[in-house]
Amino acid sequence: MNPVSFEDFSRILRKNITKRSRTAKGVSDTKVSTMKKPLLLSGEKLKVQVENNTVTIAEFLWASRRSSGTTSEWLRILSEFVYDQINYGLQVSDPYAEERADLERKNGCRTNSRYRIWNAKYGSRTIPPAHIEDAMDEFYASLSEQFCLASENIISQARLLAWTDW
Repeated sequence: MNPVSFEDFSRILRKNITKRSRTAKGVSDTKVSTMKKPLLLSGEKLKVQVENNTVTIAEFLWASRRSSGTTSEWLRILSEFVYDQINYGLQVSDPYAEERADLERKNGCRTNSRYRIWNAKYGSRTIPPAHIEDAMDEFYASLSEQFCLASENIISQARLLAWTDW
């Protein structure tokens, strides 16, 4: 892999988050579902909180970059920390606890407070809320496999990045 400085990594991370996130632009968008609850902040306060959260994420990921952890379990922990940190101060903890409990009771499924409790399209797939945890298990297992293939030079960095974008 090509060496990169923390400053470059941090700049690119902030650029990507700002480019892809309405929240980073100060917008609390609840149009995706009537079930989606508004964030605690909006406008400039929201932008500042997201920027602060992004700095913490960049520092954490940079410090973790040499970790030997590529198991699906480690990747999930890493991803869930990033999720928790990007949302820090933006919403109450587990804002859909009652709805998740109802979903679990009705469907006998596992849920995760980090994921939506309504139908949403993820790339080319629409995954019902009752199946998101199982789908995420599959995703992290596949991601772990792709990382291992890349670290063994069986696939290129470009192919790994293309897979993650898919």
